[in-house]
Amino acid sequence: MITKFSSLEETCLLVFLKSNHYLLKKYMSDRKISMIKIYRNLCLFLFLSLSLYASAENSQVLVEFPQTKWYSTDADGKPQIHLYFFWSKTCPHCHRALPLIPKLVESYPWLELHAFEVTEKRKNMRLFFRIAKSIGQRPEMVPGFLFCKEMMVGYGTEKTTGAKLKQKLEACYHLQLAEKAPPVKSDAVE
Repeated sequence: MITKFSSLEETCLLVFLKSNHYLLKKYMSDRKISMIKIYRNLCLFLFLSLSLYASAENSQVLVEFPQTKWYSTDADGKPQIHLYFFWSKTCPHCHRALPLIPKLVESYPWLELHAFEVTEKRKNMRLFFRIAKSIGQRPEMVPGFLFCKEMMVGYGTEKTTGAKLKQKLEACYHLQLAEKAPPVKSDAVE
């Protein structure tokens, strides 16, 4: 089976092959270049090629996906916060973030999770770009956490990035709760 590539895909593929050919050649000659750099380049190539693909089809993106929902209300009228989580199967930081996601959903009943894996489904990558672009951001890496019209990317540990994410989600929820609260009536006579 012969696969046809667009000129954009061919260019990305050639850049990737040339850079990794150089790294492999250098690695074989002096063993100073690690396989981690080659793996990093592979991940970067995958992300860039998907990024270019998503930006090239930007006009179709607006038609395919509904408007981003940041907030909603539950049956009791309490606010729900929507968290969009974008991750990749090939991303080690994403794999460190994955255990946190069920904990967030369990800890915060007001959190509505929307998780999207981007390496196997191009439409998920396009969605990532569309949502990020709608709030003036550029998704340069995964994992990506989008909520309350803001974006966090990358992940260190649960104690660092996880704690910051929880703090921002809680602040957003309390802000929405305050906005949804009915006005307080005063019993004071004027």
